[in-house]
Amino acid sequence: MIDHALFDPATIDPETKRLNAEIVAAHAAQADPWSLPIAEVRA
Repeated sequence: MIDHALFDPATIDPETKRLNAEIVAAHAAQADPWSLPIAEVRA
């Protein structure tokens, strides 16, 4: 059985939230990989 309380956003550690926000921002700043030539994505 899955304990849904484990997935409550209020229980996320502040440091984890900060790190996730940094990762999301870094990915958002990059070009969409689907718009790039495959050779460039693989490089």
